[in-house]
Amino acid sequence: MIEQDIDDADCLRRRRFLQTVAGGTMFMTCLPLRTALAGVQVSFDDLSVLGPSEGQILLEVTRTLFPHSFLDDTIYAQAVRQMDSMSSKDAAQADQIRVGLELLPENFIELDQRRREAALDEISDTVFFKLARRTTINAVCNSYGRTHDVPNLFISDGSQFCSSGAAPPTLTIVTLAIRQAEHIVGQLKAGAI
Repeated sequence: MIEQDIDDADCLRRRRFLQTVAGGTMFMTCLPLRTALAGVQVSFDDLSVLGPSEGQILLEVTRTLFPHSFLDDTIYAQAVRQMDSMSSKDAAQADQIRVGLELLPENFIELDQRRREAALDEISDTVFFKLARRTTINAVCNSYGRTHDVPNLFISDGSQFCSSGAAPPTLTIVTLAIRQAEHIVGQLKAGAI
């Protein structure tokens, strides 16, 4: 059950839904990972294109988009590193990220959660926002819903979607679950999992 009152116009309502509904499941499956990563400090001195301060802001963007109190920053840092890697291959991508970061308030990192959400809501139609949202989701699982950090954990529900669709998602979720099941069977037969 969602504990917060959510305004119908709130563009980040899906994120809140995922935070409250998917959070319990992810907590149980990611507990060993969280324990292993507890206390790890994230540094972005090793980014190839983006600077450390840009990395820290992107970290807060990813945490604001998909906040989970049980996930360590190292999980979110994967999305930042993916954006940096994409930027190293495509200068236009780096420019889009930098333009997006300039659209955020100068003190974005110091803002409370609600104000960060409002700032992201204002730029939710930008290429930067869509890239950050998509990259954050892809940092967690692949196209078959298999998580990168927890071996053989597959996510089989609508939480894989980076945005809401124009129609009820039930048939799409069922279709993706069937595709995922076929992939798992193929991987089991091949001895890959």
